[in-house]
Amino acid sequence: MWTTSAVARHVNRLTHGQLFTTRDLLSYGTRSAVDQAVSKLIQLGYMKRLARGVFVRLSGAGVPNVSVTEVALAKAAAFGKQILTWSSDRCHQLLGKGITESQTIFASSGCSSQFRFGNVVIRYKAICGRKFKLGDSKAGRTLRSLWQLGWHLCDAHTVADAVSDFYRSDYEEIVRPATGNLLPSWLRSLFYTQLRIEKRKNKIEREAENYEAQQRLMISNRTSETTLMLQSGMFELTDDGHIVFVVDPDPTPI
Repeated sequence: MWTTSAVARHVNRLTHGQLFTTRDLLSYGTRSAVDQAVSKLIQLGYMKRLARGVFVRLSGAGVPNVSVTEVALAKAAAFGKQILTWSSDRCHQLLGKGITESQTIFASSGCSSQFRFGNVVIRYKAICGRKFKLGDSKAGRTLRSLWQLGWHLCDAHTVADAVSDFYRSDYEEIVRPATGNLLPSWLRSLFYTQLRIEKRKNKIEREAENYEAQQRLMISNRTSETTLMLQSGMFELTDDGHIVFVVDPDPTPI
């Protein structure tokens, strides 16, 4: 009875829609006593079970919509894990071989495990510390995805496609020593080759833009000179497009 009251007080302090786990309640009694208290509170409508060991607080305002990511984060936090997005969209097709649409995968700092949330199976896949340190930024997700593909599936074309939507800040993140030192040598070499290609491409694009700007300036200056000559009254434009002196008895094209 004491355990049930303690668990009820804990649940009542939560806001509607807030997630919690069984491990948050183990300080109130033995596991069996906590499970009995949780079962009783579920029957009374104070809470709802979302997944094994994960619950949501109810307060009469209906059942809130809870995402897969929220459940995965709550479950991971209960066991002291940190999780990241498993892969970037660019490499998901290759990394997703053998993975069904009913599965959602997260990279985990702890051991691999899985559990069910409704019709979805949430999987934690353990990755090494160096991969986890790359983080969950766009550059970090791409690097982890390519690393996961491995040197036998990852080539220059794969890297070029993966970084096709990168901004300058993403490239700068990759070339930082804190990031580059985490990568295996084969992946670092591929990225540095891609960076040289991007720099060369950017240089060609800048040169082309400068040439077009100079051509536009020359045309604009020539148009301005022609306009001034015609406005002066000393010149006129012939039918064949030449400018001639008006005072010259034998007009000569300029």
